[in-house]
Amino acid sequence: MFLFVLFSFSLSFSDTIGLSNIPDTIPVYLTQDFPPNNKVAISKNGGIFIVEHVIKAQKSFLFHFDSKGTFQSFIGKQGEAPEEYSFPVWDIRCNGDTVFAFSGRKLTMYTHNGKFINSALLKDVPNIRDGVLFSKKNIFIYGLSWDYNYDKKLYIMKNCIFEYSRNNFKSIGSFFTPPISSEFFDAGLGHCGFCGDIDNNKIWLVKRPLPQIFVIDIGTKRLEKTLKLKIRGFKRVKLVDTERWKREGIFNDTDKFMSALEGWSNALSFIDNLLYIKDSGLWVLDYRDYSNGKKTHYLVIIDKKGRVLNKMGISGRLLTIDKNNRLYFALNDTTLLKGTLVK
Repeated sequence: MFLFVLFSFSLSFSDTIGLSNIPDTIPVYLTQDFPPNNKVAISKNGGIFIVEHVIKAQKSFLFHFDSKGTFQSFIGKQGEAPEEYSFPVWDIRCNGDTVFAFSGRKLTMYTHNGKFINSALLKDVPNIRDGVLFSKKNIFIYGLSWDYNYDKKLYIMKNCIFEYSRNNFKSIGSFFTPPISSEFFDAGLGHCGFCGDIDNNKIWLVKRPLPQIFVIDIGTKRLEKTLKLKIRGFKRVKLVDTERWKREGIFNDTDKFMSALEGWSNALSFIDNLLYIKDSGLWVLDYRDYSNGKKTHYLVIIDKKGRVLNKMGISGRLLTIDKNNRLYFALNDTTLLKGTLVK
């Protein structure tokens, strides 16, 4: 057991889960921390569900492992039928024993054993879809949406949170236009996306290269406050040289673009996850940093006022949290490390 003291709290790492019996044809890369990275969800019985992508083949795969990490089956398959999902699966969530797979504008639901339950087409979603949050009654899809004014050559931000009923998956509406400038998109930063979580009646979203959190009230649909985090050592964003990228044809070649985007992101600190721990009322933020060719992940403990309580180096990216407030980290590509924030 490893124990790290965080003032009145400690983060205790005790259990490791090694993934086993993984099919040879489709590897799992839990340490892949550049979008589109894999998403991980934990069911109420401890089942582990992982989305993995094969980018060149334009394929997504949904893995089901039991609580001990033994591969059970693939969940569903890619296709156009009602019971199938499309590429890419951009988020996966568990609610009880139901697995929700989000791909394109489609929501496909399965039991934890892979039996098809239902599917629905979502009327409105963001241009770039980053993630999904569940409240007791509704589903919130968040990302980035915009229009482009060709006369003024400006990106115009639009609402980035789309709300749906959990009962019938009908659209309720959208809200919150993030205060992001057109220059942010001109510099290529639009591809970085949000990550976030939900705290009862508030949604917390953080733009991955910027250490500031937007707190949005679900009841009023308004931005309540912006928390500017003071994280020592966090490397501020540097703009992409878009003119050079255009000259070199990077925007017209998927492989070149992904490689250039990853190289650019390695020169700054990049936020990988933001999760709410219900029993303590605290937030944990994971960001990664490259220095001298070495990648390091840091876990930052934050209170509801946006005060940074502590920061510590961790073994790998923060993947998800389960219903018992246990955090899951990627120790390596096929091993999860489970930890708990305790008093």
